[in-house]
Amino acid sequence: MAGGRTYWDKALTKIFLDLCIAEKTKRNHNKKGRTNIGWQNLYRNFREQSGKNYDSKQLQNKFSTFKRQYKLWKSLKNKSGGGWDNNSSTIRCDDDWWEDRIEENRDARQFRGKPLEHEDELTTHFGCMDTEEGTMLCVGGIGKRTPSSGSDDNLTPMSNDNVGLSSAGRVA
Repeated sequence: MAGGRTYWDKALTKIFLDLCIAEKTKRNHNKKGRTNIGWQNLYRNFREQSGKNYDSKQLQNKFSTFKRQYKLWKSLKNKSGGGWDNNSSTIRCDDDWWEDRIEENRDARQFRGKPLEHEDELTTHFGCMDTEEGTMLCVGGIGKRTPSSGSDDNLTPMSNDNVGLSSAGRVA
């Protein structure tokens, strides 16, 4: 199928998204996107699991389409004047709001009255991304305390430190 038209049914899409998430979980990505190792794993595993011989450009195009759809959907969902319907997972707005959004970006019409397909998987993959405003940071480690001040020779005892343990990774 290299170079030809690709057909993405539900089963192929699920395989592809699951493999994308697996590579993200393995940290085979960076702030610019998937690493070369991540892409190589994705190509190989997709061929093995799907039996399809889609080339790298076809898989990258599908990935780019999902990323573009997710970013647009998220932007529309967060736009002021918009509403959200939890039952149907759709953006609920009046016709004027939709006309304005479609005028801004004609691709917005795909979400008018329709949910983002594969919302959970796409949110897992793209939901925590660097923003244009800067890189997101996480200070400290799991279960670590941050000294209030001082050098290695003059550390504040942890019992006096006003910063508590991180709650990340804790089981309730």
